[in-house]
Formats: sequence, C-alpha cells, structure tokens
Amino acid sequence: MPLIAPVIKQKAKTAALNILKSKNAANGKDNPQADKTHEAVAEAISAAVEVVINSILTEAQIAPGIPVTTAGSPAAQAGATTAPGKII
Repeated sequence: MPLIAPVIKQKAKTAALNILKSKNAANGKDNPQADKTHEAVAEAISAAVEVVINSILTEAQIAPGIPVTTAGSPAAQAGATTAPGKII
C-alpha cells in the first residue's frame, strides 16, 4: 500500500482529536475553549506526522539483497521480489 502523506495526516488528526476529546471529556464541559485547543493540538500532531511520512518517502533507502525469483534465459531475466524490503 502506498504511503500518501495527506491521507495519513488526516487519519492522524482524526485519531489525535478523538483521543484528546475522550481523555479530556470532563474538561470540555468546564472549558468552552477546549475544542479549539484540541483542534490546534491535533493539527500540530498531524503536521508532524506528515513531515515524517514525507521524509520516509523522500529520504529512506531500501536495503539491498531482497530475495528475487527469476525466469528466462540469462539475457532476458525477469523476476519478482519474494520478500519485503527493509527501510534503512
């Protein structure tokens, strides 16, 4: 599955917002600014997640040596990986 930074960012924001609201449900009733604070914190968390995903997509390297099965003559080799790559 491809890593799509904006999609993961939105998932992270939703998860963070849900966690903050559930952990601070009692405070939300007493503090009318709680929802704004939760939204701001969730946005900050999701922005950081987006940076991490973009860094992985642009800077990570895959370790050499992924097992491959091949078919065909030596001049026309075709193959497919048989194991997942490892990010280094």
